[in-house]
Amino acid sequence: MEAALSPLMNTCLDEDGRQYVRFCVQFASDPRFDINELVDEVSLVSLEILRQRLAQNLPDIPVGTIEARFRHGFLMSLVQAADYALRVEQGTAPPVEDYVRECACGLAGFFAAPVA
Repeated sequence: MEAALSPLMNTCLDEDGRQYVRFCVQFASDPRFDINELVDEVSLVSLEILRQRLAQNLPDIPVGTIEARFRHGFLMSLVQAADYALRVEQGTAPPVEDYVRECACGLAGFFAAPVA
């Protein structure tokens, strides 16, 4: 989880990266956007590996639920990055490694939560 989040959070350390993250949040929050389709169509290898590892490590969670959580988790990670971008601008951001670790823990808990 940390390996997937680290590049995104590091992007927030410069102005262009913060603008990119904010654009991504707007784009990905459109209900017509489906990260699972994008991963399949464009061959985003790192995200495909992450999705496969989630399914392998969470065998008690149905595949449909994993896919839904992957979509939601992707958007959550963008919102986390946008929050970090704001904190960088305000001068209140923790070290990027600490923020990545905290976000990764939150996302891991979201993915592993019991199915309702």
